[in-house]
Amino acid sequence: AIADDHFITVVGCFGCLCSGLSRMLWGSIADRIGHFETLELTAYLSPAVLLVYTLTVDSKLSFGICVCSLYALWGASYCLMPAIAAFLFGDKHLGTNYGFIFFVFGVMCTVIIDGAGFTGWDFGRINYLFVGIGCVGAVLCSRIRFLTSKIKDEKVLKHHRATSSVCSMA
Repeated sequence: AIADDHFITVVGCFGCLCSGLSRMLWGSIADRIGHFETLELTAYLSPAVLLVYTLTVDSKLSFGICVCSLYALWGASYCLMPAIAAFLFGDKHLGTNYGFIFFVFGVMCTVIIDGAGFTGWDFGRINYLFVGIGCVGAVLCSRIRFLTSKIKDEKVLKHHRATSSVCSMA
């Protein structure tokens, strides 16, 4: 374990900077290859970075690089989700569904992290669990990208947006 509070604080500050700056990078990549493809890329990179972090836990350099990388990957969510929500739910229901997506994101992060803490497992074992959860998430992103890649018809999108929105349930 790294017992240098100043170092950890500095890494956290640089991580936040990486999150903010990375949004421009992810936006540029999404403009080139597509929003779903970029989300899928970040979904596969996240568990890989977490695995490197788990395997090199005592290295300050590795810790710093991994934390900044994870923050940068986290920044992709803030960059990509509005465009993906607009595609899936339309502009009319974007705000409500985007809020709901991040509400679920926050609740599940809390449940998973706190739930893992209650297991009593050591750090490495919990991180391997997170790597596994990340891999499942990456596979689900691939599935979503595959399912949405065939949607080209505006009529199909209009029906989907009208029936698959949080707002349409009210």
